[in-house]
Amino acid sequence: MTLRVLTTATLLALVLMGCSNSNSTKDRESYANLISYQFVPQSPKQKAVCMADLGAWHGLCIPTAHSNIVGATGPYLLGEFSWAASHLNSITVTNAETNKNIEFDKRESASYPGLLRVSAMNSELRIESNTIYVTHRSHISVVTISNTSNAAQSIIPQWEGKVFSPFAMRSEGGGIIITTHKGELSIAFGKQLETSININADTAYTAALKPLTIEPGGEISIASAVTYLPYHEVNEQEKLHVAKLLEEPKIGIKENTDRWNGYLTKVIRNDVKGYDHIPVKALQTLITNWKTETGHLKHQGIVPSMAVSYFYGYWAWDSWKHAVAIKDIEPELAKDQIRTMFDYQDSMGMVADCVFPDSLENNWRDTKPPLAAWAVWEVFTSTHDTLFIKEMLPKLEAYHNWWYSYRDNDGNGLCEYGATDGTLIAAKWESGMDNAVRFDSSKLVQNSPVAWSLNQESVDLNAYLYLEKLYLANINKTLSNHKQAESLTLEATALRELINKSFYCNNEGFYFDKMLGSNQLLKVAGPEGWTPLWCGIASPTQAQRVANTMLDTTRFNTHLPFPTLDASHPSFTTDGYWRGPVWLDQVYFAISALRKNGMDNEADELTLKVFRNAKGLSADGAIHENYDPHTGEQLSAPNFSWSAAHLLMMYNELYK
Repeated sequence: MTLRVLTTATLLALVLMGCSNSNSTKDRESYANLISYQFVPQSPKQKAVCMADLGAWHGLCIPTAHSNIVGATGPYLLGEFSWAASHLNSITVTNAETNKNIEFDKRESASYPGLLRVSAMNSELRIESNTIYVTHRSHISVVTISNTSNAAQSIIPQWEGKVFSPFAMRSEGGGIIITTHKGELSIAFGKQLETSININADTAYTAALKPLTIEPGGEISIASAVTYLPYHEVNEQEKLHVAKLLEEPKIGIKENTDRWNGYLTKVIRNDVKGYDHIPVKALQTLITNWKTETGHLKHQGIVPSMAVSYFYGYWAWDSWKHAVAIKDIEPELAKDQIRTMFDYQDSMGMVADCVFPDSLENNWRDTKPPLAAWAVWEVFTSTHDTLFIKEMLPKLEAYHNWWYSYRDNDGNGLCEYGATDGTLIAAKWESGMDNAVRFDSSKLVQNSPVAWSLNQESVDLNAYLYLEKLYLANINKTLSNHKQAESLTLEATALRELINKSFYCNNEGFYFDKMLGSNQLLKVAGPEGWTPLWCGIASPTQAQRVANTMLDTTRFNTHLPFPTLDASHPSFTTDGYWRGPVWLDQVYFAISALRKNGMDNEADELTLKVFRNAKGLSADGAIHENYDPHTGEQLSAPNFSWSAAHLLMMYNELYK
């Protein structure tokens, strides 16, 4: 396990701040409470949206208005599907003369990008707790106690926390150790002030400091740290590093502030007024879902949502989208997000649907739509890292060829979605649009002992494969493989003609899937129909006719535009997963498709329509997995990464 130390974060911040950028430096304190993280867990399995940073596998919240906790709440342990505690390092204060707890009549909590702040006040004292992540495994809480009265205050500060059963605490080495189901939590305290630790019934502790006096107008700062090592990691370096940070916690605060202000300066455009909350909220979502390598995961990446227990691995086409969104912000994360899916590429060239810290859970029943070459090329155009594309090229080529070897039942150059296990559900999963209406009558045909296809050729799959040929040609040309680049370009040209001939319906002016072995089109209109526009396949006339359907307010230009099924279709439903709800990845492909085909004004208007009509974006709601097209209400998983990724892309392309 590589320790991500603060010097690395410093370098990143300096790079971000020093890049040529017309943006003025942004301050995270201008972006309070864009996502509500207020939650105090009362039991291990409760659901809530939490904040994380730097690839940590644990998340935190802040207290609700009526809580007495002064500090972060949680943590939530991703992969263990459990809150470990209501809180682990809250501050209480006792009057040193009367030995009674001091009461506070005003409490506040707020979140900022990368920072959780909780405070308590009365007429004599103010306590402020600032919690930040300082490494990929640890966060620190720096507490400042200020004397706001005209008299000296003699107090005893005290850290306290408690865990949920069956977790148990023990005192060790001047700190606290908690053994979890799959890892270990530890709490450490700064050495500036001596603490006396007491543990009650193995589930609660107090760590009292020696009595101290604060003069009028004076203040003291104390710090504690929580480290979570998931999947039984052993990392003594982490504990040593945290101990040094606790000696000078202001260093950690500055590192964190500089890094986050650098992020914000990169993502917020000065030429787009009134929508700063979109990139900031999207960035917060992506960074919270960032996870570093652990267990059998060999590289860092971004999980779909830390707020949902089963999203503790990496999914294939999610990964390609995440990489494109994060490429200018955390380029090494973008590269690793791609690498982590190819770490388990099999000998046939297949990439798994999803991979997990326990590789026995990896899903090999299907893969996902081929957008990997798009992601690699987008990362290259940002980083200009030729070593990266040289590393990825043979893997991309093997994956590309796999489709034609195992998903082209009749060998006609048009592929089908399918499965490795002969199940219809896995074949539908492979499309990424699991229960889409276009698959309602689908059946399976066997290609080989390890491969089955749906009995329909899908327009989106083949459009992606066309685009992949072009990206592979670009990569080969960049690496001076001119013969291979020329061959791929010719293949793409032939495939473009075949797609337009096979999938475009001249009568309806839209692209549809078709039955395998025939020219029968499956006339169910969905996002797959505008994929040829995004991939650059449609002629100007075809693009305009498809756009007419997309802009029809009775079909796709709904209150929140671009549902996953034509709104006039009899099977359309607003809460049917891929049978009507709006998924923001498909919205991005739609808007980008219009933009690529010269319809910039329409693309801009629709982008703003999304920003205004998706519920929660302009308030403190989390970004969700999908939305109701008629009301904009949030549906399914909160804190969803690919939705955040595509909101960031839409924002970046607005007015361009």
